[in-house]
Amino acid sequence: MPQILDPAKNFAVANVLTGYAAGITTIVLQSGLGALFPSPSTDGAFNLVYWNATDYPNPSDDPDKEIVRCTARSTDTLTITRAQESTSDVAHDTVGKQYKVALGWTKKMRDDVEAELQGIANYPEVIYNTNNYQIVYFDDLDNIMAGIVSGQIAVYKTNYELGPKYVGANLQLISAGSLLAGATDRSVITCNGFHYAYINTGASRGMYRIAVGSDISVAGNWTTLTLSGALFTFTARLIGFDGTNFWFTDGSTQFFKATLSGTTMTQGVSVNVTGSSYSVYSRVNSQYIYAPFGSNPRLRLATLAGALVTNKTIGNVGVVISIASPLYLYTAADINMYIKTIF
Repeated sequence: MPQILDPAKNFAVANVLTGYAAGITTIVLQSGLGALFPSPSTDGAFNLVYWNATDYPNPSDDPDKEIVRCTARSTDTLTITRAQESTSDVAHDTVGKQYKVALGWTKKMRDDVEAELQGIANYPEVIYNTNNYQIVYFDDLDNIMAGIVSGQIAVYKTNYELGPKYVGANLQLISAGSLLAGATDRSVITCNGFHYAYINTGASRGMYRIAVGSDISVAGNWTTLTLSGALFTFTARLIGFDGTNFWFTDGSTQFFKATLSGTTMTQGVSVNVTGSSYSVYSRVNSQYIYAPFGSNPRLRLATLAGALVTNKTIGNVGVVISIASPLYLYTAADINMYIKTIF
């Protein structure tokens, strides 16, 4: 898994063995104290405060304090990158002074935590149901996710934590055929306090919504939306909401926008994503289009205008790697197994 937060250890403070001039990128700690710090080769790099502890017991008082980044450690020898977090690369070599380094809370650590939490708050998730590889779409609305399971529309209550979202015991189901006679093909998302179900069967098309918290198993609780535009003559799937537009895909290269006013869904513009043969299991959020190939477990990232960003293979699952804040994707490489990929 890519490193998101820097590693930490309690009481990781050590004397630097001798003074070092500005620009030096290898420093040696007092013998035996290197073990107080993480190992970048296994734990990841981390920042250290570097200061004159003789004159300034509190490092914030030292006018020449510096934050450095430890990128490697061999016993008591640290490899560092100088002048981190808007500090300056300065000498720490006044004769008779004891210099120290400490692994403590810095602004970078705080910013990393905020970015991680904001990413979780802002971005939806894709989860594969382990029973039948069907996708459940989740936007952290009251810890509810709506999706498809066993041929029916389903709503799950979930157990929220920083990690996998486990499907809980509370599950509501309704057959798509209860909303539209003969319906077999359907897609579902949750946004803005509603579960939305788009049913696509032959010449029949229908879109329905129900407020989060309502019993979805009662067909009468669902509101039928009016569909306006040629979009709804296509064999399409509902794949997401970007904050303004609902998105659909035809499962090849085209992605369609639609807006909702009251109970009328109106077709908007279409977007062509670079490439071809995308799966109907693509997803959209407020930042990007996440479009897997239909024949491979590979995911491409595209802007909302359709421009391809990039993709990268991790193990046997190809995934895109570029996003401003983290997005969790869960893909099923085998039944009852998830691969968690952070964007």
